[in-house]
Amino acid sequence: MLYYLSQHLLEWSAGTVWAERLSALRLFRYITVRSAGAALTALVISLIFGPRVIAWLRQLRFGQEYADKAESAGDMKARLLSKKGTPTMGGILIVVVLNATTLVWAQWNPLVELTLLSVVVLAGLGFYDDYAKIIQQSGGGARSRVKLWVQTALALFIGIYLWCLPATSKLITDIMVPFHKFPAATGAGCLAPGNVDARPRRPPSAGPRLPAGHSSAGSGRSAARNARRSCGDRRVRRADERQ
Repeated sequence: MLYYLSQHLLEWSAGTVWAERLSALRLFRYITVRSAGAALTALVISLIFGPRVIAWLRQLRFGQEYADKAESAGDMKARLLSKKGTPTMGGILIVVVLNATTLVWAQWNPLVELTLLSVVVLAGLGFYDDYAKIIQQSGGGARSRVKLWVQTALALFIGIYLWCLPATSKLITDIMVPFHKFPAATGAGCLAPGNVDARPRRPPSAGPRLPAGHSSAGSGRSAARNARRSCGDRRVRRADERQ
């Protein structure tokens, strides 16, 4: 929000006496400034509302009043470090602060939107899991099938969306190999096998590909011989001109 507001003010003040006075708003164009501002905003909100949210959860008795699986199957150390009485759903504060700071400081693009969507969906899944544990007063929570289906559906949606978006389609169709600078295969997400290009990409400055049987060392030696010949020809022409 602050980014778009600052850019709107800069466009409005262009060519007026306010242009120089509002020139400091150009700092919002830098991602480092926005990242630092978002971090400070999140810290301040957490310090102000963190204790209040924990106290509110204690009043609602949203706490763990049962022995979880790790405690029941653990040794004496695990029993001493019991989590009984610990408020759950504290992640609500984290999710709210994250979304609020993103809305205030971020420059919107599809990757930011998908990230927030992932946070909201997974936070909802975690909320349902904690709520089921509180209602059942057991460590079971949500079923494993529910968690698996929600995460799989979210991953498929993000993958298909990035694939269909022209600006990010290469994130899905290019196969990268560790310790290799360029993609090992391009167009791997296409259904037609003929569209897969298994040849690694070459840097634009690498020059044309040499024919088979020719090496870069041989081409370098031939270039050096041609340079010496041209130098010899120029010396001969200079000697003839002097005579």
